[in-house]
Amino acid sequence: MENEKTNKRPDRRVLRTKSAIQHAFARLLAEKGMNEITVSELAEEADISRKSFYNYYSGIHEVKEEIENDILSSLEELVSDLHFTESLRDPYLVNATLGDIIRDDVDFFGNIAFASESDDLVDRIIRILKNQILKTNPRSMTREEMLSDIVLEFLIYGMLHVYRMWFASDRSLPLETFTGLVSVLQAEGLKGAMQFMNREG
Repeated sequence: MENEKTNKRPDRRVLRTKSAIQHAFARLLAEKGMNEITVSELAEEADISRKSFYNYYSGIHEVKEEIENDILSSLEELVSDLHFTESLRDPYLVNATLGDIIRDDVDFFGNIAFASESDDLVDRIIRILKNQILKTNPRSMTREEMLSDIVLEFLIYGMLHVYRMWFASDRSLPLETFTGLVSVLQAEGLKGAMQFMNREG
């Protein structure tokens, strides 16, 4: 039993150190391009040594890759139970799922999402959402695949774009209110969104 406890301690230290590195990377990414970030300043921002950094990562790009893979894994797990038809009736299901991921660390996700280097991450998020939608009901929106693609691109790209806008704002609008507005806009259009804003005001 003592050996098991001893073996678990390094794991917690690893998680803490990697979390410090990833959050330091996100903060720096909000200020400059990824290619401008050096290992030295990342280590200093994370309050670790360069040697500690290289214990876990071979370079800056590997930090970015691990962050993105962790985000995508969380998203895939959360959307795996979403059904396309239910999501159409109530888009809040999708937005609440994204909100659950974001809420744990808003500043971290804000820095990652707003960075210009995150365009590939956004594209991968779109593919996950689109694949889940088509997997659960590939022909339920329209009879023509082209029309389905237009609607899906409009809904998903629009949704992620306004999430980026929210991250870039002062975030005085609560996340719950924001996701509610986006959901109403998706389900009921501009008229429903105006009614929602009047109620909130």
